[in-house]
Amino acid sequence: MRIKLLLFLLSISTDINAGWQNFLFVSPYKGNWISTPVTINDKSGEARMSVTFPKTSRMDVLDTRCSDNSIDDVYGTSTFWIQYPSSWQTDKSSGLKYLINSNWTTSYGVRDVPNWSTRISRKTFYFELNKVCWNQSDHVGVIIPASLSSTSIFTVKIKSEAARPGVYNLQFPFRWMYEESKQSGNGPSYFNEWAAETLARDALTWYGSFWVTVTSQCKLSSYNTINLEHGEMTAAEAKRNKTRPHSINISCKETVPVKLKLTGNIPVSGKTANFTQCGIGGSCELLFDNDKSEKNITISKSSSTNVSITSTYHPTDIIKEGSFSGSGTLTFLVM
Repeated sequence: MRIKLLLFLLSISTDINAGWQNFLFVSPYKGNWISTPVTINDKSGEARMSVTFPKTSRMDVLDTRCSDNSIDDVYGTSTFWIQYPSSWQTDKSSGLKYLINSNWTTSYGVRDVPNWSTRISRKTFYFELNKVCWNQSDHVGVIIPASLSSTSIFTVKIKSEAARPGVYNLQFPFRWMYEESKQSGNGPSYFNEWAAETLARDALTWYGSFWVTVTSQCKLSSYNTINLEHGEMTAAEAKRNKTRPHSINISCKETVPVKLKLTGNIPVSGKTANFTQCGIGGSCELLFDNDKSEKNITISKSSSTNVSITSTYHPTDIIKEGSFSGSGTLTFLVM
């Protein structure tokens, strides 16, 4: 039995004349960034806004990578980089929860920095090469091509259950930089992972703001305080004393399913979430007219329906004389 052995000679060569220059620039000041205001209704829960990042003529060098070889004028890439939070944000003043996401592309070979999304706007251009490699922190003139887009379309989402109709001024934390990448021969064309890590580690985090108007498909007759009065009652009347129903009218512009929920603001140990502490002598149970703390209804377009709420008082074993008060929250969610 004969076995033929085939031998191959593999030759690998590199271009000793390969050269490259890669510069990362950041603005020493935020500049005038522009965002368009958006309107979000509680049915869709999202909208799109345009954000334009500033193009500045002089920038600081954040980092550089250059080969030892000099290279002639070549084609390369110009890139805007942005990083922004990848998780839900909470507006401190209103409690509104929101999430943003850019339509710019992800960069090949780049993993998102933990808790941040990384996106790029990139184009290929012909460059006149710098004869020297910049140093970190140099303040230099930069020509950003006019055709390189610095405008990104962001999708803004809100959590409808935490949103009330109104106008909100929300904060937008972001990091951004401009990159020039040039190479000749067989040198590396991009330093994507290095660039993303440098942006996360060394660039300042700026805060822009944008306006969001939240509207609702539906309207409630009572948006503020709902008063449920137990009034005066004897010890015998106190047990399971129920208030008169308080009626709320709900009307909607479109046919939508609606979820209503009652929650006590002061939880009572051993009781469900619709109970709230009412003074030191008992608790109050909040219910809809279906004798439940939740209610799902569908409201037809341009029509309305009434929903009533009651409070039932549950005194402790030893009934105490005096007044009491409690509070709860009505959550109204358009599905």
